[in-house]
Amino acid sequence: MALPAKQNNYEILIKGLFKKYCIPLNRPEYQELILAGENASKIGTRFSGMDQHFENSVQKLSEKIKAEEAEAIQKKKAQELSLQLASERVIAPVRLNNSRMLMALPWFSPDQRLRKEYFEYTSSDGSVKLEVHPSPKCGAAKVWDGDILMYALSKAVEAYLETKQFPKKVSFTAYEYLKQAGKNPEAGKNIKDVRERLDRLSLTNYRCSAINTNTGKEKGGKTFKLCDYEWTNDGTGKIDQIEITLSDEIFEHFATKNDLLTLKKGLLLEAWKEERSGLKKRLLMLVGTHLGNQQLWKISLKNLQGMCGYDRELKYFKRDFQKLIPTLPWIVDIEKNKNREDIATFIAKEEE
Repeated sequence: MALPAKQNNYEILIKGLFKKYCIPLNRPEYQELILAGENASKIGTRFSGMDQHFENSVQKLSEKIKAEEAEAIQKKKAQELSLQLASERVIAPVRLNNSRMLMALPWFSPDQRLRKEYFEYTSSDGSVKLEVHPSPKCGAAKVWDGDILMYALSKAVEAYLETKQFPKKVSFTAYEYLKQAGKNPEAGKNIKDVRERLDRLSLTNYRCSAINTNTGKEKGGKTFKLCDYEWTNDGTGKIDQIEITLSDEIFEHFATKNDLLTLKKGLLLEAWKEERSGLKKRLLMLVGTHLGNQQLWKISLKNLQGMCGYDRELKYFKRDFQKLIPTLPWIVDIEKNKNREDIATFIAKEEE
């Protein structure tokens, strides 16, 4: 249907103004102004009285676009600087940071053994569900593998604090990471171990309701990885330079959520250093996060088992947990509740 002459005049005027200020017609504001012209025409607003209105509107839009472009240029420069800082070689110890989400949920297996079985965790209130889909090649990521991601996040946080832009990629050498972890950076076994950890870390897939995967229907509706990685060798075939790229889902989470926590001296740093027992390493990280500045934390053994990612029967978890109690930095008590469930209470010890 042809537009009325007066309405055509509005369209010609608005198109001319967009051309004058070099604004593309695909901007949503174009259709908004056309609609305003149509509405004005319907109620009989005089065309001559609208000229200045449209001129002012398009001029303000032009200024808005210039401001957006300037902001985008600044943001791009900050992102480039952030990537640069996250890739600089650092020999001195990095201030360690980790994600509350990664510490609170069982993303990583506490077992030394290869775990190739699917694992699922649902929080006690049903609000959070996490599925772990191990790699057929190398199994599920282990709690020790998470240390590499923690180191990458720590370097990312240092870059963010300076630029206010969270980098999607982080680079470091195997030497840097092993020095931070307190291991011999020259030992071939340790370098080989880094490669194996990176494989498990990048090949394990997840589905998690706490991560918005932008399906448009359901949070956590598709599987995703934590990260990808690339590496170069030092000329002898050994892994040297490592570049970790966070997955879109994980990057978006860290870039928009206040989720990262600096690991201060004490329990969480003990968890970083723990190498022998995966269950103890997981407990140090988990209980250290939940206890925080509180004096005690109570949880059923069944829920604790799930949060630790322990996939054997509850009786075996209870046995392994009780063996660890004398080595844990808390007072730990286990008692039955009225439903005959085992409840663990972690009580902070008084500082000497």
